[in-house]
Amino acid sequence: LLDPSPLDGLGEKYGFNGAGQYCHGGVVECANWLHDDLMRHKILQGLLLGDTAQYPGYSLRIVGHSLGAGIGVILSLMLRNTYPALRCLCYSPPGGLLTWELARECSEFVNSFVLDSDIVPRLSVNNMERLRDEVL
Repeated sequence: LLDPSPLDGLGEKYGFNGAGQYCHGGVVECANWLHDDLMRHKILQGLLLGDTAQYPGYSLRIVGHSLGAGIGVILSLMLRNTYPALRCLCYSPPGGLLTWELARECSEFVNSFVLDSDIVPRLSVNNMERLRDEVL
């Protein structure tokens, strides 16, 4: 069902506790690609950091919906040490995205919003197995 990716190395590289933590491999891959692209083009540095920053007094906000919200959480973990005032707003993030420990660790800078009966944020292996068993 899932392709979990260990976050040990990512945590060591970006300064968060990734030991024994996992996330969906595709989400990690997309977050890595996005981070690399932002660094390669120096987009955030030009906007927010240094003497020549266009918006030096601004704080970084990362916002995403559904799968983009999941990628936003991982990207936020990767950028948090460089941008300590960073906030991440997630609209209907996929359920079961992070381990419980990692979700608690990032709860001080990540807010998730779930609308009414949206199924995506409630997805988890346990819920999908329960649904399968009820349908069959």
